[in-house]
Amino acid sequence: IVNIFSDNLKVTVSDIGNAPTEINEYYEIGNLPEGFELNFQLSERQLVSASYSNNTNYIYFGQYAKEFYKDVDFDNSKFYLDENNQEYLISRLEEGGFCVIWDNGDYVLHINSNLSREEILEICKSVRVKEEN
Repeated sequence: IVNIFSDNLKVTVSDIGNAPTEINEYYEIGNLPEGFELNFQLSERQLVSASYSNNTNYIYFGQYAKEFYKDVDFDNSKFYLDENNQEYLISRLEEGGFCVIWDNGDYVLHINSNLSREEILEICKSVRVKEEN
């Protein structure tokens, strides 16, 4: 559910349905831009995150079990619908860059980055189930 107010909006995951209550299928960025390296990775029962950077830019990726992802407030947000009818919520970050959030049916995923909106959306579209090593 997205509640839109005059100065911000609040995202609440209310349609949990049969979504997993913990992370049992891990996702990753499939098309990490050249020059970015993994700085940090965290894996817990209901949350997976990874941080990447190069000399000047950063990408933060998060995957959440829907029941873990509760009321989040955003300012300056817009929706974007891609060619596959995937809806993304895009928010401009105060420090520059964007936060993009989407629901893939099982998990809530997000990317924060100081790259351009277009570059971040391409990264979002590349997110896939992690290949086993």
